[in-house]
Amino acid sequence: MTIGEKIKNARKEKLMSQEVLAEKLGVSIQAVSKWECGLNYPDILNLPQIADYLNISLDELLRDNFDGEREVISPELPDDGKLRILAAVGQKVILQADKEETINISELTIHLSDVSLGEKQIELHVVGNAEIMGTVDGSVTAGNNVHVDGNVDGSITAGNNVTVNGNVDGSATAGNNVSVNGSVDGSVNAGNDVKMGM
Repeated sequence: MTIGEKIKNARKEKLMSQEVLAEKLGVSIQAVSKWECGLNYPDILNLPQIADYLNISLDELLRDNFDGEREVISPELPDDGKLRILAAVGQKVILQADKEETINISELTIHLSDVSLGEKQIELHVVGNAEIMGTVDGSVTAGNNVHVDGNVDGSITAGNNVTVNGNVDGSATAGNNVSVNGSVDGSVNAGNDVKMGM
């Protein structure tokens, strides 16, 4: 496969037009078209940027028989050290519910046991539902429901319902109901019902 074909395939996988890629690289649409048709090659100085924008490695872009693993990177997400669990269709990371997608993000459930990063406090962000069978050494946020069978050593936030069978060391916030069997050391905010210390 030629470099141009790889650029074209990766661009289409990202649902990116030639115009958008050209704009990001500061080149003309005609230049991108010529690369993809095999009439011309990108300037060597553009190759790292092309690889970055298309979420492919330079090895994958330049080697004929690339057999390494492909890392999926979402440039829309900040590099802030937070643990995010996302849904993806193919290599397209879904950042929020999208009517054109074939899955309903709000119904996606992530099942985890104890969530920890060792000594570092975690900030877990889940698109959809989070069901955690154990404790969370930090905070957890979910777009829909969060259920934790243990303690939460930080805050907990959900777009819909929060259920914790242990204690919450921070605040608890939910768009609908908050139910905590233990105590909450911070504030509690809910769109509907709050049940504590049952």
